[in-house]
Formats: sequence, C-alpha cells, structure tokens
Amino acid sequence: MTVIIDRNAEYDPLVYENTWGNLGAIFGMFMLFYFVQAFHWWANFAVGIHASEVSTIYNLCIFATAVIIIGFMLWTGSFVNEKVITHDYYEEKISEWRIILQEEQNKKISKEAAARKKSLDEVEAAFGVEAAKRKLSNGYEVADARLTLVSLQVLPCVATEVSLEGLSLLREL
Repeated sequence: MTVIIDRNAEYDPLVYENTWGNLGAIFGMFMLFYFVQAFHWWANFAVGIHASEVSTIYNLCIFATAVIIIGFMLWTGSFVNEKVITHDYYEEKISEWRIILQEEQNKKISKEAAARKKSLDEVEAAFGVEAAKRKLSNGYEVADARLTLVSLQVLPCVATEVSLEGLSLLREL
C-alpha cells in the first residue's frame, strides 16, 4: 500500500537541521548524562566495597525495578500492537473494496463511452465528416464532428455555451 504524505507540512527545521549551537547543546547533554552515570557507578562501587550487604540490596532493587518497567512496557505494547494489527487489517480491507468499486465504476464508464462512440460512429456514417468542418455561429471552428458531438454528450456544460443556431447547425450535420 502506498501512502503519500506531504512532508512540507510537517517539516521542522529544529528537528532536521543542526546549527553549531544546537550541536553544542546535544554534546553538552550527552556529557552531563555520562557524568551522572560515571558518578553513579563510582558511588555504587564505593558502596560495594564499604557496605556489601547494602550494595547487594540496592542492586537487586534496581534490577527488580528494571524488570518490572520492561515487563510493563511489553504488556502495554502488546495491546498497542493488537490495535495496530487490527487497524492495518481494516485499512487493507477498505483499500481492497475501494479498488473493487473503482474497477466497477471504470467498467461502467467504459460501457457508457463505448455506447456513445457507437452512436457517434452512426452519426458520422450518416452525415459524413465534411459537414463537421463548418464554422459554428458562436465562433468555434470544429475540425471534427466527433469532437463536437462528444463535447455535447459527455460535457453538458459545453452545450450551454453553444448558441441555438450552433445547435441547429449540428442537427443539420
């Protein structure tokens, strides 16, 4: 399935383009994060040397908290994945139905066009192509009777622009 997205509407230069100041801020936040992590592990090491039992309890609590948080993320993610799978399924079914309806509409339009072409061929056979080279009273010169007749049959709005004298001229064709 192809989805066309207008990227200009959601383009944010602060996200996709970096300045030297922005790069400095990113680098500074990384350094702050790693400084805090280094201080944490140094403190953890120091507690492990001086109070092994406290360090063991602390590390087991951190491990249990991490397992609980990761388990919660997996549990909530399973519901989200289920909704996404259901959404994708219905999106695919809707797309299939749109394609089927479009094909049916195209078949209907082709049948109508074939019927119009047949009637135009009959008119052309009866009156000839030479009559089509006349000038209509509203100033449009028609090179082919088929073009005029198609424009009158397929696009009714064109018929409103043709004068009554032009219509009578077409009837003579």
